[in-house]
Amino acid sequence: MTTFTDRFDELTHEMEVLLDEDLASIQKMPEQTRLERYNSLKSDEEEFVWEFAKEFDQLTGSEREDVRAKFRLARLLIAASFYEEGSLPRAMRDDFVETELQAVVDFERYKRFDVLTEEEIEAKIRRMDGEVYELVTEYTSTQIANMDELMDEPDVQSDVMRKLLDRYQERCEKIRQGFFVYVETHGLEHMVESIEAAVQAVSESADEREAIQAELREEIQSLSESLEADFRQQQRTFEAQLQQVEHEITSQTVDSEQLQSELQRLEQQGDSLTEQQEVLLEEFGERIERTSTLETRLSTKIEQLEEVQRQTREEVRKAAREETTAVVEEELAALREQREQLQAEIDTLERERESIEVARERLGEKQQRLSTEVDGLAEQRATIEDTTEKLDETEAELAEQTDRLADERDELADTRDQLKDRQRDLKSEVEDAQQSLSAGDNTLPDRAISTSMARLLEMDYVGRFDTSMHDAESVVTTDGTVEIPDGYWADRSEHLNDQVRLDQLLDADGTPEKYPLDRRARYFVTGSGLLGLRSRRKMVIEAAIKSNLEAHATNGFDAAPRDLDDLLNVVNDAVYEAQQNDYHYLLGVASPTGWTDRVIRQVEGGNVARSRYSRHLSLVLVDLQHGDIYYDDSDEIASENSDLYEIPVTAERVDKAVDVIRSNYIEEVGIDSVLLEEVVEEQGFDVRETKEAFDRLAESGVGEQLHIDEYGLALDVS
Repeated sequence: MTTFTDRFDELTHEMEVLLDEDLASIQKMPEQTRLERYNSLKSDEEEFVWEFAKEFDQLTGSEREDVRAKFRLARLLIAASFYEEGSLPRAMRDDFVETELQAVVDFERYKRFDVLTEEEIEAKIRRMDGEVYELVTEYTSTQIANMDELMDEPDVQSDVMRKLLDRYQERCEKIRQGFFVYVETHGLEHMVESIEAAVQAVSESADEREAIQAELREEIQSLSESLEADFRQQQRTFEAQLQQVEHEITSQTVDSEQLQSELQRLEQQGDSLTEQQEVLLEEFGERIERTSTLETRLSTKIEQLEEVQRQTREEVRKAAREETTAVVEEELAALREQREQLQAEIDTLERERESIEVARERLGEKQQRLSTEVDGLAEQRATIEDTTEKLDETEAELAEQTDRLADERDELADTRDQLKDRQRDLKSEVEDAQQSLSAGDNTLPDRAISTSMARLLEMDYVGRFDTSMHDAESVVTTDGTVEIPDGYWADRSEHLNDQVRLDQLLDADGTPEKYPLDRRARYFVTGSGLLGLRSRRKMVIEAAIKSNLEAHATNGFDAAPRDLDDLLNVVNDAVYEAQQNDYHYLLGVASPTGWTDRVIRQVEGGNVARSRYSRHLSLVLVDLQHGDIYYDDSDEIASENSDLYEIPVTAERVDKAVDVIRSNYIEEVGIDSVLLEEVVEEQGFDVRETKEAFDRLAESGVGEQLHIDEYGLALDVS
C-alpha cells in the first residue's frame, strides 16, 4: 500500500525540480519538453487537489494551499519562459495574467545579486560601478518596488505572488541594502541640487506655458473673425440663391432659358467663392501647423519636467522628495492639461477645415444637379413633342393592326370550318370501315393501319433506331461533333411507353400486348459538369412513336394521319424539359399513318421546331407507312443527324421478299393466305420490306390484301 510520504514525493517531485531552476535554464529546454512539463504539472496539481487531499488528511488547510501555490509557481515559471520569448502558447494564456508573467521576468533581471556579497554590492555602489549601480537606481521604477500595488490587482493570484516573493526574499534584501548605500553615498548636498534644479525647471515651464496660451488665443480670435466676416456670410448667400433656383424649377410657369441665365451668373459667383475657399483652406493649414508647433513645444517641456521628476525621485532624500516631487507634478499636470487643450483646438481646426471642404463639395454638387435639371427640362419639352408625333404614328399602326386582326379572324373562321369538314370526313371513314368489317369485308380504307400492323411498325422502327444509335460513330451537337466510342450508350439511354394510358382505354379482358404502346427511345449525350466532378446532359436524342391509341382500342385500326395537335402533345413536353435543364433536344416523331400536309409544311419551314417554340428543339418527322422523313434543312442539328431516323428499304430486299413469299407460301399446297407478321418473324424481313412485297404481289394479281381479326394484315391467295 502506498504511504502518504511516497505518494506526496511522487506528486511533488517534478514541481520541486522546476522550482530549483531559473528562467534561463528553463528556456534552454526544447519547446515541446516545456509544454509536456507544463501539462504534467497541471495534471499533478489537479490530482493533488481532488484525489490526494481526499485520500490523505495529514496536511492542514494552510499546508495544502502552500503546496498548491508551489505548483502554480512552477507552471508560472514555464509560462514566463515562453512569454519573454514572445510566443506564449494558447493553452497558457488563460492561466496567468500579464502582470504575473512580467513579475517573473523582472525578478530574473536581479539574479546577478545572488553571486555578490553585501560588501561587494556596497563597494560597487560607492564607485557607481557598472550594471549593479544601474539595477539599484532603477529598482524603484519596477513592479517589485511596490509589491502592495501588485497584490491589489484583482486578476493576480496572490498565493503565487507570495511564493514568488519567498523565492527571491534573500535577493530582495540585497537589493534594498544596495539602495540604502546609494542614498548614503550621495548625501544631502546632492539632494539640494536636485531640488533647486526641479524648482528652476518648474518656473521656466510656467513661463513657457503662459506664452503658448497667449499665442493660441491670438490665433483663435483672428481665425474666428476671418471666418465670420469673409466667408460664412458669402456661403449662406450663395446657398440661398441656389435654393431659389431649385424652387423655380418645381413651379409650373418655369422658363428654362431664364433659369439657364441665372445658373450661369451663379456659376461665376460660385467660382469666386471657390477661390476664397481655397485661400481659407490654405490659411487653415498654416494655422494648424502653427498650433501643432505650440503643441510640440509643450510636449518637449513635459518631457523635460518628467526627466526632472525622475531625477528628483532618484536623488533627493525621502524627507524632501515628496514636497519637491509635488511641485514638479503640479506643473506637469498644468502642462498636460494645456497640451490637451491645444490638441482639442487642433481637432477643432481640422473639423472646421473638413466642414469647409464638405460644404464646397456639397454646393458644387447641388449647382451641377440644378444645371442638369434645367437641361432636362429642355430635353423633356423636345421629348414631349417627339412623343406626340409617335402617338399619332402609333394610332395609325393600331388602326392597321385592327384591320389585320379582322382578316386573321376571318381566316380562323375558315380554318374552323375546314376542321369541321375534316372531322365529318373522318367520322364517315370510320363508320364505313366499321360497316365493312361488320358485313364481313376485311378490306381496310386507304391509308388505314390495323392495330397489329401499327404494333409491328412501332417495334420495327424502335429497333431500327436503336441499331442506328449504336452503329453511329459520331453525332452532331450544339458544341460540335461528338465521337461515340463502343459502349458509350450503355448507361446513357432509356426506353419508355404509354401502356398506362392504353390499359385505361382497353376493357378489363383486353390484351395490351397486341396493341401499339407509343414507344419512345431516348439517348443522352453528356459532358463534364462543374469542376469535372459530375457529368451533365448536353443533348437528348429521342425517337417517339405517335399512334392514335383511342382509335386502335375502339376500332382496331387507325386511318387518319397525325395532325398538329398530336405533334404538339409530344413537342411541348420536350421543350419544357430542354428549357428547364438548359440542354438541346433532338426529337424524332414517327407516325404509322403519316402526317398531314399542314404539319409537314410547318416543320420543313422551321416554324414549329425553332421559331415558334424553342431554340433548344430540333424536330424530325417520320412517316412509318411510306418511309419518308421531314425536317428543316436550315436546322444543322436536325439535318446532320437525320440519318439516325431514316428507314432505308432497298429494291433488292423487296425483290427477295417477293421471291421468298412465292416459294415458301403461295406455291405451297393448302395455303390460302399469308400473314405479314408470320413472314416478318419467320423469314427475317422487316415490316416495310414485307408490306412492299405484299403490295407488288397484289398489284400483279397474285392475291388481295385483307385484314384478319386477331392476325392483322394478310395476303389472300385463295
